[in-house]
Amino acid sequence: MTPRQKQVLDYIGAFWAEKGWAPSFDEIKDHMGVKSKSSVASILMRLEKRGYITRTKNLARSIKVVPQEDSKEVPWS
Repeated sequence: MTPRQKQVLDYIGAFWAEKGWAPSFDEIKDHMGVKSKSSVASILMRLEKRGYITRTKNLARSIKVVPQEDSKEVPWS
């Protein structure tokens, strides 16, 4: 996992822990300091492909972090 992917994954987990729902693409974009949602989409696509998150197509705020068996502790819990 790249540092940028880790940063996004940690943000999603912390957001869920604080608010009880997933952040929007715009919220992730603003947090990351990037200019386009396509950058966010690319990072999320890679995280999903690697099994770190799941998303429901065409449903807003549907990002969910998938617990990893090799991870003993999640920083946002």
